[in-house]
Amino acid sequence: MTPRRGARPIGRGAARRSRLVAAVPVVLVAAAGCALVRSGSPSPASSAPSTTTTLAPTTTTTIPASPQPTAEAAADDLVGDWAAGNRAAALTVATPAAVTAMFATAYPPGEAVSRGCSTAFAPFTCTFGPPGGGDPNLPLYSLTLLTAPGGGWYVSAAVVER
Repeated sequence: MTPRRGARPIGRGAARRSRLVAAVPVVLVAAAGCALVRSGSPSPASSAPSTTTTLAPTTTTTIPASPQPTAEAAADDLVGDWAAGNRAAALTVATPAAVTAMFATAYPPGEAVSRGCSTAFAPFTCTFGPPGGGDPNLPLYSLTLLTAPGGGWYVSAAVVER
């Protein structure tokens, strides 16, 4: 190859530098592109996922006016008040929901005797139903008992199992 007129010949070192200077920007651009792909950054067209927070509704529990010294006493009082048809007295040892559940069925005389309470861990459960040897088709009454903040026990829920 013949050198152009007026041009100075480039030595080998200068030619290498010239190619190196031209190659560096290409390598830097390629490296930057790889870094963007590796980082997992969203493309400008995508958006970050939205977050939704849902708050649970606030509930309040009415604590009865006369919690009893034991879970068994609170359960016995509720069943006694149910047997007497005394809803107002029942509300002193049980929540309105528990009283409503019990008073939704008529008291079966002699068929809702105590079957005992499970007190291994809270909440305690006391069960009432027909006596041993009684009709197995009669309902069972399962009472859930909790401790009141100021002490004592009250019936928080009642389930009639048929």
